[in-house]
Amino acid sequence: MRERPPRPPAPRNATARTSIRDALATAAQAGASATARELATAAGISEKDVADHLDHLARSLPTEGLRLAVTPARCLACEYRFTDRAKHTTPGACPACRSERIAPPAFRVEPGARTPPRARPPRAHADDDET
Repeated sequence: MRERPPRPPAPRNATARTSIRDALATAAQAGASATARELATAAGISEKDVADHLDHLARSLPTEGLRLAVTPARCLACEYRFTDRAKHTTPGACPACRSERIAPPAFRVEPGARTPPRARPPRAHADDDET
C-alpha cells in the first residue's frame, strides 16, 4: 500500500475560518459548491473541524448580507435527501434504506437578507452598587 504524501500546512497569514470563507467565496464566483473535504483541504485542517467553522459562518454571514446555502446530503442507493438535517456533517446511514453510501452535503455563500448583529446587554460593574 502506498503512503500518502503529507498534507501541506495551512498558510500562517490566515485562520482556518478565513481560509474556509475564502474557499467558499472562490467556489461561489465559479458558480459551484464545496464539500467539507474540499474546504478542509483548502484550510489545511481535518474534515471533522470544518463543521464547527461552518456553524459559526452560518451565524455570522447574515450580518454582511450573505447566507450559507447548503445542498443537502443524499443517499446514493435510494436518492433519499437529508433536507431537514441541521448538522453540517455527512450522515452515517440512510434512514430509508440503511445504506451507508451517502453523498456529502455541499456548501456555498449566497446573497441573503442583512440582519443586524445582536445587541449585547450592558455589563454590570462592581462600581454600580455603591450606596
